[in-house]
Amino acid sequence: MVISISLQNNVGKVTSAMLPDSFTLDEFTKMLSEKLGDIEGHRFVMDGKQLRLNDKQTFNQQKEQITNGKVIFVLDRLPGGGYLEMSLLIDIVLVELENELGKVKKQEHQCAVCMDSKQCMKLCCSKICQECFIRYFKTSNLILKCMVCLTRITYENFFVSKEFIKTLISLDEIKTLMKNIDCQICHCGTLVVNEKLYPKQTCLRCKRCFCFFCNKNWNDEQMLNVSKFTCHSNCDYETRITYELVLLQYNNAVQVPSRRCCPQCLNLGAYDEKCKYHCCTICKHVFCFICLEPEEECKRKYNSSYRLKCTDIKEQDYSIFPKIND
Repeated sequence: MVISISLQNNVGKVTSAMLPDSFTLDEFTKMLSEKLGDIEGHRFVMDGKQLRLNDKQTFNQQKEQITNGKVIFVLDRLPGGGYLEMSLLIDIVLVELENELGKVKKQEHQCAVCMDSKQCMKLCCSKICQECFIRYFKTSNLILKCMVCLTRITYENFFVSKEFIKTLISLDEIKTLMKNIDCQICHCGTLVVNEKLYPKQTCLRCKRCFCFFCNKNWNDEQMLNVSKFTCHSNCDYETRITYELVLLQYNNAVQVPSRRCCPQCLNLGAYDEKCKYHCCTICKHVFCFICLEPEEECKRKYNSSYRLKCTDIKEQDYSIFPKIND
């Protein structure tokens, strides 16, 4: 029996590979060398975790998950040293999206968004026209959800082309991978990993010098390469764990942080000038902006309410963000 896998070393670029059944570590590394050349400058990630090619015992446990159809991401190793550049992923899909929507079944109906009567597609509990769907899909970060009941819809239950569905699933895996602070996508589409965690990096493929953590072109006059995780120039991860104090709308004697990372999904949210409890726009987790506990736990633990200070402000630091090398 032969195992067929895919090696993805750029966003949207896939190399097919074959492995024998019950393959060994040596056979796996030989296959990588044949496909990629020198593999020392790469790191290999599957299901969000790095494959341990220098640890035979650990690899033998990991290889049980290497099955037919598995995608292994090939990250360029940056010797020096990811907030996800969502626009890169969205642009890849938008190039093909209009053509793909032409294959989806439509019928005359009133669009639930623009309210015009036109050719619409069924999206769970509602009907939506093609123009409104493109805007909706883009602003929802390529997530398919019913606009009425909010049920998550699988790509297979809406789109037609197997290749387009495969692209969307692959990009979902990349989005998951990019939740790691030590992973990034260069503007050229190269997936990279930062082992030293200092900001100033140079892409080995396009030679662009950039801040690894905010993905902006490096500027020696504005950026500093003296600390891990940040260039100190409006840098993404630093912004996500810092804040300014603002008055609580319902009690001016209390101050709350102006922004917080959701303790559950790490999405950044701003204080909405109401009470201290915040509902994450992504995962819907409701938590206190002061103590970061779930709303009910904050009330129970501190005998608190929406307008009262529960405890001292709990700080967030870079350790809240996962790393593929953890």
